[in-house]
Amino acid sequence: MRKIFIGFIVALATCFLATSIAFAEIEVAPILIDVVGDKINPQDIRVTNVGDEVAYVKITPKLITNPGTPEEKLLVINDPSKLGLLVSPRIMKISPHKYKLIRLVFTQKADVTDRLYRVDVQPTVGDLLLPNKTNEIGIKILVGYGVVVIQRPSKLNVAVSMERQDKTLIVKNTGNTNVILSNGKQCDLKGKNCQELPPKRIYAAQVWEQELPYTTSVTYHESYLDNSQTLQSK
Repeated sequence: MRKIFIGFIVALATCFLATSIAFAEIEVAPILIDVVGDKINPQDIRVTNVGDEVAYVKITPKLITNPGTPEEKLLVINDPSKLGLLVSPRIMKISPHKYKLIRLVFTQKADVTDRLYRVDVQPTVGDLLLPNKTNEIGIKILVGYGVVVIQRPSKLNVAVSMERQDKTLIVKNTGNTNVILSNGKQCDLKGKNCQELPPKRIYAAQVWEQELPYTTSVTYHESYLDNSQTLQSK
């Protein structure tokens, strides 16, 4: 019997070669943990096995450097005191239709700007059950999750400005924490033919430029944590 294992779907076309497919079925919640400062209670990630087989799960925390830029990297730092985040456990065995918790504890004080992590929660290969046919190919598809963890500074300085230069929107974040820009819109000179603009998470000390269809004002909805407001350019 031949077996082919695929971690994270790379080429769905391969599935058409198989006559038997198994999924490592887990659900992960939340997929975003966003906290402020140092005095933070431990955070939990819930991993649920929604399948009918035992799930084996590997957990890997990574530090995100230069987020949102071409230089963005994911660093694996095994020492929790240097990483700034203690994640436990690193390996799980979850029975069908049961769940377990991953505990997250910050090990460093909040920085002057956001500190970001990604906690990868990935099923690992176990036995693949196939019918008793020696000429069948089996595929196990392992779908992983990346939980984003944001530790914001203790004192937040939110300072985002928008400026339009002809048909270019220039957004600057001169604060110390990231914000999400959504529901962007620009209309023509008559206030009609409104166009939606793409959403963007803009991090501290970053500048973002967006090409526009018109030479009119732009509005965006700015949000962070439980706060929100409307930004408008001239």
